[in-house]
Amino acid sequence: MAGVAQSLESTPPALEVQASPVGEDPTPQVHLRFGEPKGHFYFANLWVWGTLMQERRPGFFRLEGSEGPILSFRFRLPRWVLGRTLGRFSWGRFWPRTKKDGTLDLKATQLYSIVPWRESPEPGAFLTAQGRLAAVDRERATLTLEIRPNPDGLLKKPFTLVLLAPLSLMEALPPVGNGVYLEGEYRPKSRRLVVKAVVPRRLWDDPE
Repeated sequence: MAGVAQSLESTPPALEVQASPVGEDPTPQVHLRFGEPKGHFYFANLWVWGTLMQERRPGFFRLEGSEGPILSFRFRLPRWVLGRTLGRFSWGRFWPRTKKDGTLDLKATQLYSIVPWRESPEPGAFLTAQGRLAAVDRERATLTLEIRPNPDGLLKKPFTLVLLAPLSLMEALPPVGNGVYLEGEYRPKSRRLVVKAVVPRRLWDDPE
């Protein structure tokens, strides 16, 4: 697919709290849920765990948790995929896009893969992203993350994600223009992505 970010993450991150490696991370007090990525590439992934359900609208599906729908999406799923996942607990990997107000753009967000999952972690949606800090708006409590194309990647043009962040986290951010790795969660009721942890990261196109 054109216009999507390439990531080295091909399997869902382990749902465990892990501390950032001391010595590599300038802020070792930050605890990352999924651990830092191995590469220095740009990516943005929204991981959603839930039961795959088919909606009444043709071509629409949703991943559902115990408290209701987590994320609805439109996609032409092959029959063999439906046979494996429909009605079963699964995880979906999406390439997220946000609108200018920070809400998830459901039309632009793309499904990359959906896989049945044997384990049953708590249903939910989690963000892992690595990019360049483009803007910080303390009045709106948002930060903007720029995702750029990678060498030999699928993404052809850069895009930005507008994310909510608590003030305490924003006060510890590196200067605008720096690379960062962040983790967060998706809140279905408000349709917003909320940052929970940020650590500085060197990216492949940083000057030597």
